[in-house]
Parts: sequence; C-alpha cells; structure tokens
Amino acid sequence: MVNRGWQPNLVDRDLIPNILNIEGEKIIKGHIAKFPTSGITLGQDNIETMNSSVFRMQRLDFDELKYFLSFNILPYMIYMDPLLDKENYNTFKLPVPDSEKNYGYAFQWFAFALTLFIIFIKLGIRRKNVIKSRK
Repeated sequence: MVNRGWQPNLVDRDLIPNILNIEGEKIIKGHIAKFPTSGITLGQDNIETMNSSVFRMQRLDFDELKYFLSFNILPYMIYMDPLLDKENYNTFKLPVPDSEKNYGYAFQWFAFALTLFIIFIKLGIRRKNVIKSRK
C-alpha cells in the first residue's frame, strides 16, 4: 500500500475525490514502515461502501482491510517522499517519541507520588497523635 497523503476536504461527504489522476508509470521514492495502527472506531461500521468500486475507511485496520479486499496484502505502507500528487497534503508523520511529552508525564507521576507521600505522612502523624491522646 502507498500512502499518497491527505485529500483536501470537499463540500459534501458524498462526493468522491479524484485520486486516479496519475498517468503512466511513475517511480516513487519514500520509506517503508509497518502498517499503522489507529485508535477508536466511531460507530458500528469501519468501512463505508461509496459505490461498487470505492469505499472509505474510518481507520486503517489491517485484518479488516485484507478481508474486505479479498486478496493478500503486506502489513507495510510506503510513505512517499516527495508526493506525486501536488493537490494532496504531506502532513502525516511517523510516530516518534516526543521528549517534551515524556517529561510532562514524568513530572505528573512524580508530583502524584509526592502528593501521596505527603498525605501518607500527614495521616501517619494524625494517627500517632490520636494514639497518644488515648493513652
């Protein structure tokens, strides 16, 4: 499978963008990555049939796509560089670790642990005072 980028939004969801505008043989350059996994599906059906030869998927699901196409596909995708289609957007990026996000999560968990430690100490001191007052 070849990821050709994003099509711009059309006025009506029932309209189908013209994506078959490349004529003749083309040499594509890019990189191969494992088939992307994506999150949730909105509603029951992931695959929407537009007409007898066109369908639209909410999210890419390798097993579902392989079953729907009824032929064997490889679990890889080619990300083109540069895009052949000038009207498509090359805004997709491969998922890479974001150190800013990781530092944010680390700070959040350490702050949570510190808060629990302070609560533990406060409850321990209060319990100790209650025990002393009973004696």
